[in-house]
Amino acid sequence: MNKYAVMKNVILLLLIIPLIFVQSSCKKGNKKLITIPVDMSFNTPYATPEILDIDTQLVLETYRFPTGIDAYLVPKNSAKELLQDVFLDKMDMAIVLNDSTTFDILKDIDVYLSADGMKESLGAYLHDVPQNHQSSISLTPSGNNMKEYLKKDEIFLVIKLILRKPLPKSTYMTIKTKFKGSAGVL
Repeated sequence: MNKYAVMKNVILLLLIIPLIFVQSSCKKGNKKLITIPVDMSFNTPYATPEILDIDTQLVLETYRFPTGIDAYLVPKNSAKELLQDVFLDKMDMAIVLNDSTTFDILKDIDVYLSADGMKESLGAYLHDVPQNHQSSISLTPSGNNMKEYLKKDEIFLVIKLILRKPLPKSTYMTIKTKFKGSAGVL
């Protein structure tokens, strides 16, 4: 081999090796940028006690329920530590097991998410509830990022109601919540 051929091969190697490193680092960089959708729903039942006072705030706490975030993310090759942003997309309330009660009895509704060791965070609300004899309503999501709550194994809802009319008997309701967001891929 002559001098020029050896030099040509060395230069070629010097050009190819950095390209290999750049290509592999781009793949690693892109992996962190890829996100998967987080689309989770919960259906939470709760009961109100009998209340005869109006314009009084009633605070109810639902039972604790598992987020199931690990079971949701692992098959998608992700983990709760990689959650980026998770927002409440939709929250609906419905009165069940009571034919005569409607949401006309309520003036204001605020629903908070909570978990052990964390402060409550407003999830959704509806102020000045319409008096149109509805047994189901949709609340307005707050826009707060809920990723830290969904990272927990269990969460619960704190429901704050202000009554417009007396509630002469226990009323059973459900809250359906839907979250949307993204998580990184492992």
